[in-house]
Amino acid sequence: MDTPDFQAWISALENEGWDWFGNADSVHFTYRGSGVRDDIGDIGVKAFQQLWNKNNPNDQITVDGTFGPQTAARLDMSPAEGFATARLLKLTNPNLQGEDVRKVQQALVNAGFLNATQINSIYDDDTESAVEKFQEQKGLSQDGVVGSQTRRLLGIS
Repeated sequence: MDTPDFQAWISALENEGWDWFGNADSVHFTYRGSGVRDDIGDIGVKAFQQLWNKNNPNDQITVDGTFGPQTAARLDMSPAEGFATARLLKLTNPNLQGEDVRKVQQALVNAGFLNATQINSIYDDDTESAVEKFQEQKGLSQDGVVGSQTRRLLGIS
């Protein structure tokens, strides 16, 4: 597997049996877990595509086992720590949408920073602005990124 954000993935993938090729091929990881051949090929790609679709119902991709532009773009937007924990949410992620965005928007409504009519599961300008205002009130860096501290203060697991 290749990912341009390899630094963010090193620890998470190595903990799950993947080998990082190092600086010689910094974007490349190979799975070496037990019972699986060295190159998991289309099985791994298909698994990622299914996982993406499960966690992004409004941004479905074709589940065909082919690592094409759709799959590559979604892999770039995926959290290194996996979908079980939340994605880092920020407006610079193109087409960022899904259940985790809806949860942030609902928490911002509950905290008085968004109106219920603004819940659309899309990390748009209104959501980013509300996140920044929430961060300001809580004494956090006002970067509009919903990281672990912002998530914790919003009460989102």
